[in-house]
Amino acid sequence: MATDNPARRAEMKKPNIGVLALQGAVREHLRMLEDCGARGIAVRYPAELQLCRGLIIPGAATPTGVFLLRQYMLTIPDELLDSARIDGASEWRIYWQIVLPLARPALAVLAIFKR
Repeated sequence: MATDNPARRAEMKKPNIGVLALQGAVREHLRMLEDCGARGIAVRYPAELQLCRGLIIPGAATPTGVFLLRQYMLTIPDELLDSARIDGASEWRIYWQIVLPLARPALAVLAIFKR
């Protein structure tokens, strides 16, 4: 589906960056992405992640959150991730179906600290 409109073509080339819309500061992040030349998408449902190249989680980017999640994810065995790679899983699939479910306790602690 080709278009002759140069503005439309330039708009289509912008990368889609999702902002998790379950927490505050969504509007500010969307505005910041537009200023940087990217198209911001408020992600409310898992199916919307397929439209995004990246995802911003506004509440997790605190120093405590980064430290907590990093330390917790270091405890996930490398053998588990390697076996998923051998089975042909992509890095995104490994993160989405293995790492993220295993990190739920740390995410819950982070949510409690955030309140």
